[in-house]
Amino acid sequence: MEKEELNTLIENADMHIRKWCEENEIKITNIMGVGVFESWNNQYASFIFFPTSNDLENNQNNGNTKKIEKEYLSYLSSNNYPHSIFPVVFIFDSHQNVEENYNGSYFSRLR
Repeated sequence: MEKEELNTLIENADMHIRKWCEENEIKITNIMGVGVFESWNNQYASFIFFPTSNDLENNQNNGNTKKIEKEYLSYLSSNNYPHSIFPVVFIFDSHQNVEENYNGSYFSRLR
């Protein structure tokens, strides 16, 4: 699978998760990813942000973050994503944390 195809698949997975979360009444504010799809750095990181730190904690405690991971990975698998070559890791955070600790900069948070 070429980089362009991988990037499109990830974009589609992000859209799928936004819709899935909405249908399951799980409020998220942003999904961002970091990955270069190269042999020297093959890991893809999906950052998923909840509105507040309390929302983050509640969704971790009630199992919603695990459900999001499962749905995301399932979507990728059903579209032939090469997990063995480019493993996906999930990082959950909150918009509140970005505002309070990164001056509102998602760029700074992802670094």
